[in-house]
Amino acid sequence: MKARIAVAVSAVIGLLSACGSSGDVSSHSPQASAGATPTATAVRWPSSIEPRVPLGAVGDLAIGPRAVYALFTPPGTEGGLEGAANVTVARLDRASGTVLKAGPFPGALRLAFGAGSVWIGGGNYAGATPDPGAIGIVRLDPTTLQVMTKAALPAEARQRALVAALVASSDHVWLAYGAHIYLLDSKTATVRKKQSLNGFAASVAYDSRAGRLYVGTDAADTQTQAMISEWDPATLHEVASAVTGGTSLGGPEVAAAGTDVWVAFATGMLGQVEHRRAADLTVVKAATGHYTNSVRVFLANRFVWTTDAMAGRLACLDPQTGAVLASTALDLGGVVAGDSSGLFVGDINGVDALVPDPACRQHA
Repeated sequence: MKARIAVAVSAVIGLLSACGSSGDVSSHSPQASAGATPTATAVRWPSSIEPRVPLGAVGDLAIGPRAVYALFTPPGTEGGLEGAANVTVARLDRASGTVLKAGPFPGALRLAFGAGSVWIGGGNYAGATPDPGAIGIVRLDPTTLQVMTKAALPAEARQRALVAALVASSDHVWLAYGAHIYLLDSKTATVRKKQSLNGFAASVAYDSRAGRLYVGTDAADTQTQAMISEWDPATLHEVASAVTGGTSLGGPEVAAAGTDVWVAFATGMLGQVEHRRAADLTVVKAATGHYTNSVRVFLANRFVWTTDAMAGRLACLDPQTGAVLASTALDLGGVVAGDSSGLFVGDINGVDALVPDPACRQHA
């Protein structure tokens, strides 16, 4: 990650609260898989180190009021990517700068913060079933990263791609996997409600402002096109659905806030970003930026962001038109998360703080 990772040249990096240092601490997690012993190291964050927190390849980020959580693969003998068997979770304390790590969680795919816990989805590390196709759910203590709960969902039949899309609110947790969307118990991680999807789950998003859940799905036997759907988060009743792009190319990535839904997908030649209306999922405008098939879209602190791994770019978009307002180089990969207290970006090297360029505009 570049020392001055920013959106456009004039942006400044390094916004966080006071970053002191503290002594090493360690906590033990008797329920975790082999080697999953949380360990902590005191660092100054941000600092002059490139990247600010050099972890390895970051696959997902989650934001809590006291910490930033990263799901990452540490570098090893095979170079920047050591493999799915070594996926690890890091807790980056937003006040002290302490970095706590726990793992490995083999095959982990997604990370979420909500309902007073950190949640990991994906992989058969839950230990609740011998079925190698099952999806594991792990609930971690947000301070110690100790494993609090482990559960597993049954294997999905004929799952085209291993995707476990996970999202959480202040009191609920949802997992989209295979041909179903699940509402999980916030303590036991067991299934409270389950609803069939018309395709294979590719992504999921929760909008706390509007109280709506969104799922992106790829084509399946009963669905020949990629779609996005809108759901009541408590009842899992489908409110609206619409056809979009990304069919047989990984499906659509969805993000939502208030009256707006953003969708990113591959076309086979290039990538596309769409701005849709939350009320009925109709297209407001197709974004005009040039993207590759690796484009992803995020909503963080009321900014609209895209990352494009193949192009090596991070950009902020106009929240109405989808036009690129500012952009900068970003190493392979890219995931953005944040709240009103700070924004963060992860790539193949680790996690950095992010300050938007003045040209970037927040959604009303």
